[in-house]
Amino acid sequence: MSIVIATLENDCVNIFADRRLVFENVEGTLIETAQIQKIYELSDEMLCGMTGDASWGVALATKLFDYRDKSATELIQIIETFGGSFKEHSTFILGGTYDDGELFFYGFTTENKKGIINFNTDALIATSPIEYLNNCKKYFLDLMDNGFTYKQSAIQTIKFASQQKPKYISEEFDNFRIKL
Repeated sequence: MSIVIATLENDCVNIFADRRLVFENVEGTLIETAQIQKIYELSDEMLCGMTGDASWGVALATKLFDYRDKSATELIQIIETFGGSFKEHSTFILGGTYDDGELFFYGFTTENKKGIINFNTDALIATSPIEYLNNCKKYFLDLMDNGFTYKQSAIQTIKFASQQKPKYISEEFDNFRIKL
């Protein structure tokens, strides 16, 4: 479990993610925790982030980095056809400049093995399970309604998420920003 928040603001794409990596045995008992980077800058125009299965997400990000000079459409095809085994409830977010120069987010989930391209959303949050995701979205939107910036809302939502699920989500986070 992780949380990744992507925002579009003032011709900028921002992606935030917590840093906790959890190792569990087959019974789901915590073995140890570590820190990991869950978001990556693929190019001057493209960022990505992942939740869930870290080995799957890092392998996919590594493959995308190898093809970082490709168009957004081509990167999305790589995501949708990427093989390998993964745990349930893993997600992958791609954000940046689409083929036509417009800012976009693409969210892919392993649960239904498909993604959605979105040009109209100013923020995208990925975490699981759905009840937890809904709580984080509500918290984020409440902050926005109270005058917080996207950046402030993302940071506070990660802190909120870490208080709700401290075993899986840390207050420590990474943030990448692309100004277009």
